[in-house]
Amino acid sequence: MIAFGLMLFFACVASWIVSGSAYLRFACVLYAALAIAAGTRFADGVAPIVCAIAPVMMALTLVRSRLAAPLLAMSVMAGLAAAATGIAVLAFAPLLAAAIAIAVAGRRSLQAYAVALALVASAASYLAGSLPGLIAFSSVAVLGAALQAPVEKKRNPAHGLAVRRAR
Repeated sequence: MIAFGLMLFFACVASWIVSGSAYLRFACVLYAALAIAAGTRFADGVAPIVCAIAPVMMALTLVRSRLAAPLLAMSVMAGLAAAATGIAVLAFAPLLAAAIAIAVAGRRSLQAYAVALALVASAASYLAGSLPGLIAFSSVAVLGAALQAPVEKKRNPAHGLAVRRAR
């Protein structure tokens, strides 16, 4: 379990370095919290909250919607309700909606389909009782979303448009 947690944590670190999007970086922080809680008894309480909020953040990174605030509010309420009641399906409704949004928005991108499929596989594995499956598929989704996200560009007046270097 700790090995899967380390894998997710390092995937979050790599995605943080590559991404320039605040939404994706926040999703990385949430998934890192799940990675840290992976070997403890808190994992079952952290997983529904992370799985409700982080995929919506990834979808907002890739889709660029004006409905960001209402979607985030609904996903936070769903995650907290799932953690409080123990009904995991409440947390995975926003996850599945985010996966569908990613797949529809990236119509011709095979990588967008892979991110959406990884999110669905993470939800299915957790609902089947496999926390390591959730962590493994979530790390695939985080890395895929980081590679799919648009590159942050800076304007350099002397040399034209320049792409920001990775740190």
